[in-house]
Amino acid sequence: MDDILIYRFFTGLLGKPLIGLHGDLLIVKGRVLKEIGFNRRTLTEDFEFASELIKRGYKTWQSATRVSIKSPNNLKDLMLQRGRWFKGIVYGIKRAPLGMKIVVLLRSFTFSIGFFLLLLLFPIAYYVGYLWFIVPSGLYYVTTYSYGIYKSKKPYLVFLLPFFGIIEASSRVYGFINVNGYVVIDKN
Repeated sequence: MDDILIYRFFTGLLGKPLIGLHGDLLIVKGRVLKEIGFNRRTLTEDFEFASELIKRGYKTWQSATRVSIKSPNNLKDLMLQRGRWFKGIVYGIKRAPLGMKIVVLLRSFTFSIGFFLLLLLFPIAYYVGYLWFIVPSGLYYVTTYSYGIYKSKKPYLVFLLPFFGIIEASSRVYGFINVNGYVVIDKN
């Protein structure tokens, strides 16, 4: 869902990877790769590469191909992956152009606000009805995880839906503390 909604909006429609590039969707001309290089020692090499593309004024595009990505297969690997992304972006944002900083910070802000509003307003939301308190980022995550549950063919996972946001948010803290280098997770 992220690939289709967010990354394709920036890389395809706008032609600027202001939120970064998704590694599996990274396609670049050889001369651009030769000019910029892709050998940075960083936690999020695709984010750093996107930053360089923007700095140098390169336009991007998004193919209409269907992408199938294997995800982490356990909670620890998911938290390590999300934690690595968060920590890498925190370190990489310093060198990013201003437009990229604004978009990334805005996206992080809307996610954080949605998560904290859900926690603070949970009793009220329960009384009045959950739908009145869903913010756009919360709706996005509910839709994304619901789609994942549907594709997994494990309908009982819907009962874990309230915990997915907590896992996602806590992985940022977990990763910031526990990720000290590039982590390759098992995706088999």
